[in-house]
Amino acid sequence: MRTLLIGTVVGSVNRTWLRRLLAPLGKAKLNETDLLVSLAEAMRLQGVMIDVGARYGTSLAPFLRRGWQVFAFEPDPANRRVLRWLRPWLPAFEVDARACSDEPAEGVTFFVNSGHSAVSSLLSFDEGHQPGQTVDVTTLDLALSEHGVESVDVLKIDAEGYDLHVLRGLDLQGPLRPKLIMCEFDGGKVANGGHEFRELVSVMTDAGYRVIVSEWYPIDKYGGSHKWRALEWYPHELADPLSHGNVIAIARDVPAEVVEPVLADWSGAMARGGE
Repeated sequence: MRTLLIGTVVGSVNRTWLRRLLAPLGKAKLNETDLLVSLAEAMRLQGVMIDVGARYGTSLAPFLRRGWQVFAFEPDPANRRVLRWLRPWLPAFEVDARACSDEPAEGVTFFVNSGHSAVSSLLSFDEGHQPGQTVDVTTLDLALSEHGVESVDVLKIDAEGYDLHVLRGLDLQGPLRPKLIMCEFDGGKVANGGHEFRELVSVMTDAGYRVIVSEWYPIDKYGGSHKWRALEWYPHELADPLSHGNVIAIARDVPAEVVEPVLADWSGAMARGGE
């Protein structure tokens, strides 16, 4: 009842700051987080979720509600304030204020856009980006060791053009090897120093994962609405080099009969209008 009520409130409020605060508590439109949750349930996972680039917590909230232990990385102070406000509504979770990459560093410039909280990044790729405060940078291997994490079930990365660097900061053959990984790619960021789609996928396939590609049409404007295109197993050629989307890596020993029904249900729902 509470979730239904809050979902109604989220859909009705007009103030941007209030929508941001309540968003993780309501039901957003269908997206890859729904797919990630469904895959985790089908694989009978129940443990630790790592969220790099947690923003307002919309990706981590479904895992918290299911009793998972969650560690969030969010270097944008404005986004962290929203996560802090959500504590009374969601089970406790740890928030690390550092950015993640493949090498630790101190005092690194972090770029923000006051009009679009979703594009905060170590990479300057948007015309509205301005240098914000400096942040310290860690690697997932170092940070998870500091937090005492002994295993990882689900890793979600949305670092706005820095996903490849974040992924390279975790030993995918070591004891913290995740069972599910989701990373973002965006061809529109490549010219400004972002990673190529194939580079990201290669790290996953070289580590022994099978990869699913959720491709969306190129972004016209950051912060605007987006249109979904297709869900395919890799190898997959993008329909447009400027496409964006997410890649999901699944351990090769997971049976196809566990994964395929989930993919069919999700892609069917997306084709009917989810976004």
